[in-house]
Amino acid sequence: MSMKLYSIYENSDSIGSGNIILVKEGFNWPAGLFPLLWFSWHRIWRSFFLYCFVLYFFLPLIYSTLKMNSLDNFGNNLAFFQFDLLFFSFDIFLFFFIGFNAGALLKKNLNKKGYSLIGKSQGSSKEMAMLAFLNQKFPSSPGRHSDLL
Repeated sequence: MSMKLYSIYENSDSIGSGNIILVKEGFNWPAGLFPLLWFSWHRIWRSFFLYCFVLYFFLPLIYSTLKMNSLDNFGNNLAFFQFDLLFFSFDIFLFFFIGFNAGALLKKNLNKKGYSLIGKSQGSSKEMAMLAFLNQKFPSSPGRHSDLL
């Protein structure tokens, strides 16, 4: 199993209360594949509404405008394939853009909610990364924090 890097955030308002969130670094597949669900799950509303605007208003408006301008005198669409290819390319771009920037969006959202970065850790899962972080932060007795997971 590969080791993943996590950023560890703690709520500044309740330090010591155990309110800790780990954010995985790197590409986020769920955010890329299902951006609306991911934005709403993490309550990143600005990005949710911006994505809805682009997807359901801006792209159809441009698509219909370009499609109307490409009709010949007989109503045949001269460049239908080119438009589909253009919008498919834009969808692929959005997939990668959101997937690679999901971690940054989540970190920005956590900072707004009063969380601050307290460290980074590696592990094969969130639990193992948290255990490694706690053992690094409190090295007096290795393995003593395993009961917290």
